Amino acid sequence: DFNIFLDQAQLARGLSEFGFYAGVLAPLGFSGPRYTDTPAVSGFYRRGLTDRLTLGANLQADTHGWMGGGEGVLATPIGSLAAFASASDVDGMGSGWAALVSFQRTIARGGLGADALSFSVETRSRNFAPVGVRIPVNPYSVTVGANYTTSFTEGLYAGADLRYSRGRGAEPDVTSLRGTLGWTVSPRLNLTGDVGYERDQRGSRFSTFL
Repeated sequence: DFNIFLDQAQLARGLSEFGFYAGVLAPLGFSGPRYTDTPAVSGFYRRGLTDRLTLGANLQADTHGWMGGGEGVLATPIGSLAAFASASDVDGMGSGWAALVSFQRTIARGGLGADALSFSVETRSRNFAPVGVRIPVNPYSVTVGANYTTSFTEGLYAGADLRYSRGRGAEPDVTSLRGTLGWTVSPRLNLTGDVGYERDQRGSRFSTFL
């Protein structure tokens, strides 16, 4: 289950990356995968046209619908820009579309590793759906996000996420903020803690995770 079919990885000039998968749909049930008789295929192809530009295409399909799209990743002096676009069609629900534009920058800080900064804007139509989804659920029309992660030592790091989602129809707009602190105690033990805050017209909510 992918929100984005591919990540923002780049390929050197002349290199290709591809995959093709065929089988049957197997939604997860209470006791594990539940195999069906519905055949499905999924595939993608990506190629580095230059050391700075990577382009790709992808397609998924089953007997009830399909989803296909394209992507482009461009390296610039200030960071990596990526754009993804996709269209879908589900029997009985019609066609839909989705698009995502993102920016990522890695900031080196000597021997302490690197900081990471990212921004993204994503939009989805009401009926957009990946393969295997019969009734699309897209409560938000646009989602804007920003993330910053930094390392204090080789084993201690922190990050912050800010996100705004515009509700579709009666769904309220939502603003959320999350802070993360992580500590690599040893090669076999990691501790991570999250604190989250979310607000919409229904009120405010806090969450914690360890």
